[in-house]
Amino acid sequence: MHPEPGQTRSPAATNHAGGCKLPQATAAQVGSVSGAKGQATLALACHGVAGTNCKFHLTLTTVEKLRRGHLIGIAARARVRSKTVTIATLTVTIPAGQTVKLSLKPNAAGRALLKRFGRLPAHLAAVLEGEGARTTVIAQNLTIKPVPKKHHRH
Repeated sequence: MHPEPGQTRSPAATNHAGGCKLPQATAAQVGSVSGAKGQATLALACHGVAGTNCKFHLTLTTVEKLRRGHLIGIAARARVRSKTVTIATLTVTIPAGQTVKLSLKPNAAGRALLKRFGRLPAHLAAVLEGEGARTTVIAQNLTIKPVPKKHHRH
């Protein structure tokens, strides 16, 4: 298998001197997750040997509450059916030794829910994809709040 023109082969996939593979890169969350200004922001770090990287799949979901097929809320309780809706996704690759600040902006469904209900309780999941394995780095609930309205001075 040869890399296409313009691409290089990942050192993690090739043999290192001595015939062994480079160790898998690890990841960690840096700081806390914020739901301000209509988006989710967080920082992720990748730790490992130079030449390796971390590939993340981030997903932001919320639960709609439906009664007789009609949306009644995002936090309702009695006699309702729940439906999980993906409101943002992001896939990013971070080189080893770097920390990156990421923003997940809601898609059209997420923006509509945020506009209708004024706030949006959501679940953030960040999954690190490795060789044949997936590791959950972050599984956290947060509330996305809308962008504050600008006050006009007269």
